[in-house]
Amino acid sequence: MKNVSNSSNILNDESELFLHIGLSNGVLLRTSVDHVTGSLSDTRTRYLGQKAVSLFKINVQNNPSLLAVSSKPWLCYNFMSKYLTTNLK
Repeated sequence: MKNVSNSSNILNDESELFLHIGLSNGVLLRTSVDHVTGSLSDTRTRYLGQKAVSLFKINVQNNPSLLAVSSKPWLCYNFMSKYLTTNLK
């Protein structure tokens, strides 16, 4: 794994807790965090672009969301119990 450029922002849907990590190689990691033990599991990866990923916690219509910026900006959010990542360009 590459060095972490920015580890930040936990999005919380109704029952699960997630940790989002932006890597210097342009990859966004989303990992499930256990509420009791704090253990990490079910890591998902998404390639966002050639530049390091910077993460910003934002609110969209009063819902916690994540702005992930690499070569392009991406919006990460929960909608109707589904996790979505949308390119903003």
